[in-house]
Amino acid sequence: MLVITGSRLARDHIERRHGFDTIMSNEFPELEVLPSVEGLDDPQRLFELLPKVFAPHPDICAIYSSAAGNQGLVRFLEENGLGSKLTVIGHELTEVSRRALENGTFDAVISQDTGHLVRSSVRLLRARIDGVPHDPSQELIRIDIFIKENMPRIGEETAG
Repeated sequence: MLVITGSRLARDHIERRHGFDTIMSNEFPELEVLPSVEGLDDPQRLFELLPKVFAPHPDICAIYSSAAGNQGLVRFLEENGLGSKLTVIGHELTEVSRRALENGTFDAVISQDTGHLVRSSVRLLRARIDGVPHDPSQELIRIDIFIKENMPRIGEETAG
């Protein structure tokens, strides 16, 4: 299995990799998980890195991409006929990942409600500046897992 990260130094990417490794070692210890490929959220960089990763590991059966740069990943998979041969999980429902779900290149997308994330950040900053308490239950950020069959129509992603 291959893990793609934007940065090995970004806290969210570190936490995603840690969570992934915990599940994989507990639930699927028979699967080898390769070291993270750092794409720096650059589609072209990722597109150029992937052949170098696959050359010594042609038996890669799945990819977990916790990063941006999905355009480079999708392009690599489609140009090499791998889209439907691998299990691919990406992050954030964007135009690129939506298309990848629709055509079967991606199997699932983990997506945060970015609108809620922004609103929550502003509320927390405002509460701190004003020195007033905030409601922690209001700041729980929803995480959705989309597959082709439950993907929201365009414009519905941030409703919530």
